[in-house]
Amino acid sequence: MFSFFPSPSLAVGYLLACLLLAATPGADMALFLSRTLSGGRAQGFAAQAGANAGLVVHTIAAALGLSALLAASADAYEIVKIAGAVYLLWLAYA
Repeated sequence: MFSFFPSPSLAVGYLLACLLLAATPGADMALFLSRTLSGGRAQGFAAQAGANAGLVVHTIAAALGLSALLAASADAYEIVKIAGAVYLLWLAYA
């Protein structure tokens, strides 16, 4: 019989791994810390808000199937890459 929920031991192991990964500082934490130390609390919170906004957009895109589309279509992936490069250039010159 197929069960959607994992065994209790597997669920506990997964939960512990998630907590450990969430508590581990990464590159984003280094960005938040540097912005806070150089520009104050407001800039640190602004950097965090920007990173969180990016996570929300990525999560919504994945939920809508954009990840599957990009994995299946080389042309769609190329278009997104070019659009991203153009956006980064616009940010550099704006």
